[in-house]
Amino acid sequence: MEVKTKRYVQNLCSLKSYGDYCVTIFRTEELRGAYTMQLCDSIGTPVDSHTTNVPCSVVAMNASVVIVASTESFIVWHYSVPRQENTVTVSTGFQKTGNTNRNIPPDQNDKVHYIDEHRTEKQQQPTNGVTTDPICAIAASANFFLIACESGILYRFSLPNVQLQSTFKSNIPAPKLMTINCDGSRLALIGKYNVLRLIDLPKENIFTPILTFERREVWSVEWDDAKNDLLALMEKQRLVIVRGTETDEPIPHIGRICQFKDLVVRLVLLDDIFKEPDRVSRHSFVEIEIKILKTIKSTLESDKLQDAIALIEKGNHPKLWNILAKDALKRLDLRTAEHAFVKLQDYGGILFLKRLQNIHSDSLKRAEVSVFLGDLETAEKIYFENDRRDLAIDMLKKMHDWFRIQQILQTSNGPGDDALAQQTWQHVGDYFAERQKWQSAARYYEQSRSYSELARCYLMMDDFARMETLGQELPEGHECNRISDAFETCIKLNKWDRAAELSDRYHLANVENLLNQYAHQIVGNKTKNLAIAQLYSKAAKYLKASKIVYEVANSEHQKQAPPLRLKKLYVMGALLVEEYYEQNRQKIAKRKEESGGSSSLALDGLLASDHNLSMEEVRMIDTSWRGAEAYHFFMLAHSHLYKSDYVSAVKTALTLINYEDLLDPMEVYSLLALTSYLAEYYGVCSKAFMKLEAMQNISKEEQEVYASLAMQIFLKNEPKDQRVNYVECPNCDAKIEDHSIIIA
Repeated sequence: MEVKTKRYVQNLCSLKSYGDYCVTIFRTEELRGAYTMQLCDSIGTPVDSHTTNVPCSVVAMNASVVIVASTESFIVWHYSVPRQENTVTVSTGFQKTGNTNRNIPPDQNDKVHYIDEHRTEKQQQPTNGVTTDPICAIAASANFFLIACESGILYRFSLPNVQLQSTFKSNIPAPKLMTINCDGSRLALIGKYNVLRLIDLPKENIFTPILTFERREVWSVEWDDAKNDLLALMEKQRLVIVRGTETDEPIPHIGRICQFKDLVVRLVLLDDIFKEPDRVSRHSFVEIEIKILKTIKSTLESDKLQDAIALIEKGNHPKLWNILAKDALKRLDLRTAEHAFVKLQDYGGILFLKRLQNIHSDSLKRAEVSVFLGDLETAEKIYFENDRRDLAIDMLKKMHDWFRIQQILQTSNGPGDDALAQQTWQHVGDYFAERQKWQSAARYYEQSRSYSELARCYLMMDDFARMETLGQELPEGHECNRISDAFETCIKLNKWDRAAELSDRYHLANVENLLNQYAHQIVGNKTKNLAIAQLYSKAAKYLKASKIVYEVANSEHQKQAPPLRLKKLYVMGALLVEEYYEQNRQKIAKRKEESGGSSSLALDGLLASDHNLSMEEVRMIDTSWRGAEAYHFFMLAHSHLYKSDYVSAVKTALTLINYEDLLDPMEVYSLLALTSYLAEYYGVCSKAFMKLEAMQNISKEEQEVYASLAMQIFLKNEPKDQRVNYVECPNCDAKIEDHSIIIA
């Protein structure tokens, strides 16, 4: 209450508040009779406004609308408030109603509703244009509002569409004040002669007066913000608390009730304020705890826990459960605290209890409880008593109390104090810089070696001499944050991998587009194509580089290039794929380090990037070494043939059958036929000739030549393998030909 804001409003007609907002209604144009409704926040800043021609006799407000009424008409203004991020508002319900995102028709706020339009034929109608039953009171709930007329008739309207739901003829003439409880189930109504009565509102079309309750000479009344049957009222010069229909012992007081929250009634001493309106202080406000709250506190102080729990179960108010939870935490009674947090639906408190159960030291548990309850001094004292200076510093870091950390560093020593001191000095410097105290900020930035912040301080102080000295004293390799220049330099130096890293980290220009443009300039013969592959390899685009190498190899194959060159090209492409694997392994290690050692998170991030691969790239990765293997075995078979090692040549040639997609089938089966004939593997030779004769891409003359040659061979030799070695099958232990393993 020490912070107060003063606003001057001329021609003020009415003032109404709800939660953290209030609406002021004042006359703006005397001749035209226009009224302005201005919504202000807790520091008096206007956040919304609306103009109407309806004179303000009575006003009501909830978390989404303001209802203003004259004697015969009313309007409903659907106001808007700024969105409150990460804010929990329990008592006012501003977050629950979500009044920042409502689909309200544009003309709804300007529509004037006349009370006579909602009268039935049995009710008296005006004959001269002036109502005979003027409006005298309004009360608003979350989804409906009530209007009372001097005859005692109550009208119930829905929100936000303002439709008449029901009417009720009460026996209370000319109600002066109406207020609805927190859930809209009960109405408190003060009549013409200051008589308070209660009316239950179980349904939208039902009004049930409570005949057993009546209080006289009541002039102020307020419902509790969380309990629907708790009511505070001022009766003469006494404060009376009503639970249901039962009353507590009256408390003498002359203040006016302004709030009833958390079982505490706040009263304002209007007489003192009117005497000295310019000297309003917190002493003009009085807070009185109701009887049940005092009883619970005294019971807990007397260590009568079970009695207190029984009373709290009976009272069943969030404030009582909150008190029980705090008391149980201080006693380290985690079971009772958990029960209280469940009643409060406080998930954060339940998680705190689970964390507390993992701490074995009771002293450290008490320290954590003190932190949870906001008693940081006690928590710090316990940490130091248990020689846990590190935990005390961690706590102060979370609270951003860097000045206290600075005091601790000056009075005690510990491991890692040098780095902590630099961090502390930098945050203290930030504190002074935010308040534009550049001299003090510069002193701490000098100690923390925060050169960029220090340069800003010198600039704001116009101390260019010290800026020049600072430039000369900068350590070698100190980053100057010229990211764009670094990016352009990497491109000029052909360091595409570093350029790609900078682009990903700082969201700069698309390196891949620049790389493609540069590659397009050097497209041409095979040498330049390999240069493009080298370019992509330098940029760590290993799959693209590998794809280009494979394309060059396929092109060379069409040109009948030597097998050794083709083998080298395919080996180069496969090695680039291996570089891609190594790059992924480094990414996994880096992600694992960033995620605190979690392998699953690292793999998830890597798998997410693998989803961007095309089917062609996936197939290329899976078959990266097939081309190199094919030409290796092709050359090896020829080597065995030239060395007259015909059996080895046959076995190697049989392996080439698996690479028909890469090698020329004519060359494969010709080589197999020749080597098998020389090795006297006539069975294999016969199958090779059958394949050659069945080739579709040879002429009939060539087919006849193969058939004639086969006839000459197999007229002399039976198509069976002559020298065959047998080995055991690795699967069934049966005897099989040794070359069968190769072609299996």
